[in-house]
Amino acid sequence: MHHVCHADWTLECDMNIIQLIKKLTLIDFIKGFIVTLKAFFRRKVTVQYPEVKTPLSPRFRGKLALMRYDNGEERCIACKLCSAVCPAQAISIESEERADGSRRTTKFEIDAFKCIYCGFCEEACPVDSIVETDIFEYHMTENEQRIQTKEMLLATGDEYREQTIENKKKEYLEEFEKLKEASVYGKNLGLEIHGGHGLTFQSVKYIASIPEIRELNIGHFLISQAVFDGIEKTINTMRLEIDNSQKK
Repeated sequence: MHHVCHADWTLECDMNIIQLIKKLTLIDFIKGFIVTLKAFFRRKVTVQYPEVKTPLSPRFRGKLALMRYDNGEERCIACKLCSAVCPAQAISIESEERADGSRRTTKFEIDAFKCIYCGFCEEACPVDSIVETDIFEYHMTENEQRIQTKEMLLATGDEYREQTIENKKKEYLEEFEKLKEASVYGKNLGLEIHGGHGLTFQSVKYIASIPEIRELNIGHFLISQAVFDGIEKTINTMRLEIDNSQKK
Protein backbone atom coordinates (compact mmCIF):
# COMPACT_ATOMS: atom_id res chain seq x y z
CA MET A 1 0.00 0.00 0.00
CA HIS A 2 2.86 2.37 0.87
CA HIS A 3 4.53 1.84 -2.52
CA VAL A 4 1.26 2.43 -4.39
CA CYS A 5 0.60 5.73 -2.59
CA HIS A 6 4.16 6.86 -3.20
CA ALA A 7 3.81 6.10 -6.96
CA ASP A 8 0.55 8.04 -7.18
CA TRP A 9 2.08 11.04 -5.40
CA THR A 10 5.10 10.98 -7.73
CA LEU A 11 2.85 10.87 -10.83
CA GLU A 12 0.78 13.78 -9.50
CA CYS A 13 3.94 15.82 -8.89
CA ASP A 14 5.15 15.11 -12.43
CA MET A 15 1.80 16.25 -13.90
CA ASN A 16 1.88 19.45 -11.86
CA ILE A 17 5.39 20.21 -13.09
CA ILE A 18 4.34 19.65 -16.72
CA GLN A 19 1.34 21.97 -16.29
CA LEU A 20 3.57 24.61 -14.70
CA ILE A 21 6.04 24.43 -17.60
CA LYS A 22 3.19 24.79 -20.11
CA LYS A 23 1.90 27.89 -18.32
CA LEU A 24 5.32 29.52 -18.08
CA THR A 25 6.25 28.84 -21.70
CA LEU A 26 2.75 29.65 -23.08
CA ILE A 27 2.82 26.45 -25.16
CA ASP A 28 -0.99 26.17 -25.44
CA PHE A 29 -1.25 29.85 -26.37
CA ILE A 30 1.39 29.47 -29.07
CA LYS A 31 -0.36 26.39 -30.51
CA GLY A 32 -3.65 28.26 -30.72
CA PHE A 33 -1.99 31.31 -32.25
CA ILE A 34 -0.38 29.12 -34.95
CA VAL A 35 -3.82 27.75 -35.87
CA THR A 36 -5.19 31.32 -36.07
CA LEU A 37 -2.22 32.47 -38.13
CA LYS A 38 -2.72 29.65 -40.65
CA ALA A 39 -6.41 30.50 -41.04
CA PHE A 40 -5.57 34.20 -41.45
CA PHE A 41 -3.82 33.62 -44.78
CA ARG A 42 -6.40 31.21 -46.21
CA ARG A 43 -9.00 32.26 -48.77
CA LYS A 44 -11.94 33.91 -47.02
CA VAL A 45 -15.22 31.96 -47.11
CA THR A 46 -17.41 34.57 -45.42
CA VAL A 47 -19.72 36.47 -47.77
CA GLN A 48 -21.39 39.81 -47.11
CA TYR A 49 -24.95 38.52 -46.89
CA PRO A 50 -27.54 39.77 -47.85
CA GLU A 51 -25.71 42.00 -50.34
CA VAL A 52 -23.86 38.95 -51.69
CA LYS A 53 -25.87 35.79 -52.36
CA THR A 54 -24.40 32.32 -52.30
CA PRO A 55 -25.41 29.93 -55.11
CA LEU A 56 -28.24 27.53 -54.32
CA SER A 57 -28.04 23.81 -54.91
CA PRO A 58 -29.97 22.60 -57.97
CA ARG A 59 -31.96 20.42 -55.58
CA PHE A 60 -32.72 23.22 -53.11
CA ARG A 61 -36.29 23.12 -51.80
CA GLY A 62 -37.72 26.40 -50.52
CA LYS A 63 -41.06 28.02 -49.79
CA LEU A 64 -44.10 26.22 -51.21
CA ALA A 65 -46.43 27.82 -53.74
CA LEU A 66 -49.54 26.95 -55.74
CA MET A 67 -49.43 27.57 -59.49
CA ARG A 68 -52.03 28.59 -62.08
CA TYR A 69 -52.52 27.86 -65.76
CA ASP A 70 -51.83 30.62 -68.28
CA ASN A 71 -55.52 31.55 -68.27
CA GLY A 72 -55.45 32.18 -64.52
CA GLU A 73 -57.23 28.97 -63.53
CA GLU A 74 -55.68 27.28 -60.52
CA ARG A 75 -54.01 24.00 -61.38
CA CYS A 76 -55.01 22.08 -58.26
CA ILE A 77 -57.70 19.46 -58.95
CA ALA A 78 -58.22 18.57 -55.27
CA CYS A 79 -56.99 15.00 -55.69
CA LYS A 80 -55.38 15.28 -52.21
CA LEU A 81 -52.38 13.18 -53.22
CA CYS A 82 -50.05 15.78 -51.72
CA SER A 83 -51.87 15.59 -48.40
CA ALA A 84 -51.84 11.78 -48.45
CA VAL A 85 -48.12 11.52 -49.19
CA CYS A 86 -46.99 14.23 -46.72
CA PRO A 87 -44.96 12.46 -43.97
CA ALA A 88 -45.38 15.41 -41.59
CA GLN A 89 -49.16 15.74 -42.14
CA ALA A 90 -48.63 19.42 -42.83
CA ILE A 91 -51.21 19.78 -45.62
CA SER A 92 -54.94 20.20 -44.97
CA ILE A 93 -57.40 20.22 -47.90
CA GLU A 94 -61.16 20.57 -48.30
CA SER A 95 -62.89 20.53 -51.69
CA GLU A 96 -66.20 20.66 -53.47
CA GLU A 97 -67.55 19.71 -56.89
CA ARG A 98 -68.22 22.48 -59.37
CA ALA A 99 -71.08 22.78 -61.85
CA ASP A 100 -69.01 21.28 -64.68
CA GLY A 101 -68.23 18.19 -62.59
CA SER A 102 -64.63 19.09 -61.82
CA ARG A 103 -63.38 19.49 -58.28
CA ARG A 104 -61.53 22.43 -56.77
CA THR A 105 -60.30 23.18 -53.28
CA THR A 106 -62.24 25.38 -50.90
CA LYS A 107 -59.45 25.12 -48.36
CA PHE A 108 -55.76 24.43 -48.93
CA GLU A 109 -53.49 25.06 -45.96
CA ILE A 110 -49.89 24.17 -45.17
CA ASP A 111 -48.50 24.35 -41.64
CA ALA A 112 -45.03 25.83 -42.18
CA PHE A 113 -43.90 24.62 -38.74
CA LYS A 114 -44.72 21.02 -39.65
CA CYS A 115 -43.40 21.07 -43.22
CA ILE A 116 -40.01 19.37 -43.59
CA TYR A 117 -39.50 20.44 -47.23
CA CYS A 118 -39.05 16.87 -48.42
CA GLY A 119 -40.62 17.60 -51.82
CA PHE A 120 -42.94 14.58 -51.74
CA CYS A 121 -45.98 16.78 -52.38
CA GLU A 122 -44.42 18.24 -55.52
CA GLU A 123 -43.50 14.79 -56.82
CA ALA A 124 -46.99 13.40 -56.14
CA CYS A 125 -48.90 16.24 -57.82
CA PRO A 126 -50.20 15.05 -61.23
CA VAL A 127 -50.80 18.59 -62.57
CA ASP A 128 -47.68 20.46 -61.33
CA SER A 129 -49.83 22.57 -59.03
CA ILE A 130 -47.76 22.61 -55.85
CA VAL A 131 -44.09 23.50 -56.28
CA GLU A 132 -41.14 24.33 -54.08
CA THR A 133 -39.61 27.65 -55.03
CA ASP A 134 -36.11 29.02 -54.45
CA ILE A 135 -37.45 31.38 -51.77
CA PHE A 136 -35.81 31.03 -48.36
CA GLU A 137 -35.86 34.64 -47.13
CA TYR A 138 -39.13 34.93 -45.26
CA HIS A 139 -40.13 35.17 -41.63
CA MET A 140 -43.08 35.04 -39.24
CA THR A 141 -43.72 37.24 -36.24
CA GLU A 142 -46.94 35.63 -35.01
CA ASN A 143 -47.74 31.98 -34.38
CA GLU A 144 -50.86 32.16 -36.58
CA GLN A 145 -48.71 33.09 -39.59
CA ARG A 146 -47.35 29.56 -39.73
CA ILE A 147 -50.53 28.53 -41.57
CA GLN A 148 -50.02 29.18 -45.29
CA THR A 149 -53.52 29.54 -46.73
CA LYS A 150 -54.62 28.87 -50.30
CA GLU A 151 -54.67 32.61 -51.03
CA MET A 152 -51.14 33.05 -49.66
CA LEU A 153 -49.81 30.06 -51.61
CA LEU A 154 -51.41 31.29 -54.85
CA ALA A 155 -50.01 34.78 -54.23
CA THR A 156 -46.52 33.32 -53.85
CA GLY A 157 -47.00 31.37 -57.07
CA ASP A 158 -48.20 34.50 -58.90
CA GLU A 159 -45.33 36.65 -57.62
CA TYR A 160 -42.59 34.20 -58.53
CA ARG A 161 -44.35 32.58 -61.48
CA GLU A 162 -41.83 33.42 -64.20
CA GLN A 163 -38.84 32.60 -62.03
CA THR A 164 -40.35 29.30 -60.88
CA ILE A 165 -41.35 28.24 -64.40
CA GLU A 166 -37.90 29.05 -65.73
CA ASN A 167 -36.18 27.13 -62.92
CA LYS A 168 -38.46 24.10 -63.34
CA LYS A 169 -38.02 24.13 -67.11
CA LYS A 170 -34.25 24.14 -66.72
CA GLU A 171 -34.43 21.35 -64.14
CA TYR A 172 -36.72 19.21 -66.33
CA LEU A 173 -34.54 19.67 -69.41
CA GLU A 174 -31.43 18.64 -67.50
CA GLU A 175 -33.18 15.51 -66.22
CA PHE A 176 -34.53 14.81 -69.72
CA GLU A 177 -31.01 14.89 -71.17
CA LYS A 178 -29.88 12.43 -68.49
CA LEU A 179 -32.76 10.11 -69.39
CA LYS A 180 -31.85 10.22 -73.07
CA GLU A 181 -28.20 9.42 -72.32
CA ALA A 182 -29.22 6.57 -70.00
CA SER A 183 -31.58 5.15 -72.64
CA VAL A 184 -28.85 5.10 -75.27
CA TYR A 185 -26.41 3.56 -72.81
CA GLY A 186 -28.92 0.86 -71.81
CA LYS A 187 -29.77 -0.01 -75.40
CA ASN A 188 -26.07 -0.34 -76.23
CA LEU A 189 -25.85 -2.89 -73.42
CA GLY A 190 -28.59 -4.91 -75.09
CA LEU A 191 -31.35 -3.92 -72.68
CA GLU A 192 -34.96 -3.20 -73.60
CA ILE A 193 -35.74 0.24 -72.20
CA HIS A 194 -39.04 0.95 -70.46
CA GLY A 195 -40.13 4.30 -69.05
CA GLY A 196 -42.82 5.12 -66.58
CA HIS A 197 -44.15 5.46 -63.06
CA GLY A 198 -44.79 9.13 -62.52
CA LEU A 199 -45.66 9.90 -66.14
CA THR A 200 -48.50 12.37 -66.66
CA PHE A 201 -50.15 14.10 -69.62
CA GLN A 202 -47.45 16.76 -69.31
CA SER A 203 -44.39 14.53 -69.02
CA VAL A 204 -45.29 11.59 -71.27
CA LYS A 205 -44.79 13.64 -74.45
CA TYR A 206 -41.10 14.01 -73.64
CA ILE A 207 -40.46 10.44 -72.54
CA ALA A 208 -42.35 8.96 -75.51
CA SER A 209 -40.16 10.99 -77.87
CA ILE A 210 -37.03 9.06 -76.82
CA PRO A 211 -36.59 6.49 -79.62
CA GLU A 212 -34.80 3.95 -77.42
CA ILE A 213 -37.81 3.53 -75.09
CA ARG A 214 -39.94 0.56 -76.16
CA GLU A 215 -42.67 0.59 -73.54
CA LEU A 216 -44.35 3.09 -71.22
CA ASN A 217 -45.60 2.11 -67.77
CA ILE A 218 -48.55 4.47 -67.34
CA GLY A 219 -51.16 2.28 -65.64
CA HIS A 220 -50.97 3.97 -62.23
CA PHE A 221 -51.57 7.42 -63.66
CA LEU A 222 -54.35 6.28 -65.99
CA ILE A 223 -56.35 4.69 -63.20
CA SER A 224 -55.89 7.58 -60.76
CA GLN A 225 -56.77 10.17 -63.42
CA ALA A 226 -59.77 8.11 -64.50
CA VAL A 227 -61.32 8.75 -61.10
CA PHE A 228 -61.77 12.37 -62.20
CA ASP A 229 -62.14 12.16 -65.99
CA GLY A 230 -63.34 8.62 -66.67
CA ILE A 231 -61.23 5.83 -68.13
CA GLU A 232 -62.15 6.41 -71.80
CA LYS A 233 -61.32 10.13 -71.80
CA THR A 234 -58.11 9.52 -69.85
CA ILE A 235 -56.84 6.83 -72.25
CA ASN A 236 -57.75 8.88 -75.32
CA THR A 237 -55.94 11.95 -73.98
CA MET A 238 -52.84 9.92 -73.12
CA ARG A 239 -52.91 8.22 -76.55
CA LEU A 240 -53.10 11.61 -78.25
CA GLU A 241 -50.12 12.97 -76.27
CA ILE A 242 -48.04 9.89 -77.12
CA ASP A 243 -48.92 9.99 -80.81
CA ASN A 244 -48.16 13.71 -81.08
CA SER A 245 -44.76 13.28 -79.43
CA GLN A 246 -43.76 10.51 -81.85
CA LYS A 247 -44.70 12.61 -84.90
CA LYS A 248 -42.16 15.30 -83.99
